[in-house]
Amino acid sequence: MAAARCQRISPWRATNFRADGVIILGRTAIGRTTVRVLDMNSDDQVQLREALQSLGHLDWS
Repeated sequence: MAAARCQRISPWRATNFRADGVIILGRTAIGRTTVRVLDMNSDDQVQLREALQSLGHLDWS
């Protein structure tokens, strides 16, 4: 299974977010607010990204 990427949101993602391992960090105020409001680093989300990474399905590029 290949990692899916949506090219329409990739520039937005690159501008507003960055990854520190499996943790998503906001680069901008919009990014930081989005991370917080959507709880993007909840235990469940982090565990899912760790599992995907261990299977080779997590591609941040």
